[in-house]
Amino acid sequence: ADALLLLSEVLINQGEYAGARTLIEESLTLFRASGDEWGMAYTLIYLARATFFAGDAAMARSALDECLVISRELGYKGGMAWALSILGRVRLHQGDGVEARLLIEESLAIRRELEDRPGIADSLFHLAEVTSSQGDYPQAQSLYRESLAIAEELDDKWLIASCLQGLMGVALASGQPAWSARLWGAAERIRESLGVPIPLVERARYEQMVKSLHTQLGKTAFRAARKEGRLMTPVQVLAAQGPVKLSTEAAQGAEKAGIVATSISPLSAKLTVREVEVLRMLALGLTDIQVAEKLVISRRTVNAHLTSIYSKINVSTRSAATRYALDNRLV
Repeated sequence: ADALLLLSEVLINQGEYAGARTLIEESLTLFRASGDEWGMAYTLIYLARATFFAGDAAMARSALDECLVISRELGYKGGMAWALSILGRVRLHQGDGVEARLLIEESLAIRRELEDRPGIADSLFHLAEVTSSQGDYPQAQSLYRESLAIAEELDDKWLIASCLQGLMGVALASGQPAWSARLWGAAERIRESLGVPIPLVERARYEQMVKSLHTQLGKTAFRAARKEGRLMTPVQVLAAQGPVKLSTEAAQGAEKAGIVATSISPLSAKLTVREVEVLRMLALGLTDIQVAEKLVISRRTVNAHLTSIYSKINVSTRSAATRYALDNRLV
């Protein structure tokens, strides 16, 4: 049964939802026959993911409801948190943003209690999706960035791409189409490298965003910004919020020659997303303890980040690091 689930995960990532569902249902049948409730609980989560990504929100909700009942009976907090996070996303898709937020916040609280870093990143991403849908773009951007920082630490490229796509929507809604196009390019390149398409249930939404970018920027500027984004790391694209630099004529010439003009902050080639967050907080005057509390990490981890930051930007004092942050417009 577990082998079937592993294979189904590959199919889900490839967008082969029907094939994945067949394998998952076969696995679920085996777990039911053996009375293995733990196996049933996590298999129902797989079923929910496969069906929701395929656009069957009703089936996904049914699977998650059953998973929650079993997980609560078993005291399986990890399963509860996972199911609540996905259920929140399902409810958002069904139009109930209020319930979606409550479900995901409950999921996040459990995962913080368990110190489940991958889970925390997942819940933060889903909470960002809800917040963005409700029009609170500054808060949504903060949540996406927090999720992205953890995803980068874990080298979770699927989540990194998802966060960049979420930020793409925030940038577009906030009147920053060039940055939005760069974010799209960066996310697109990561997905292509993984061979992982955008889930079917989300595809139309992103296609509409791309059409809007075409309209706002024009075909040439959109292609130029998108190409810039494809050449950037996550840290670089987060810093590349300016307008497209090329004129229409220059952009056309650059496209033909394969040349891309970019404007990247010096810090973008050196610091990780998490290090940028730590440096920003340091520049704002937060103590090490306050930074640790805000990022939900240990003080020792904060000190490790600071040691790395000081080395990368070639400074030895807090005041010099603060000046670097100010010079590079981190605050």
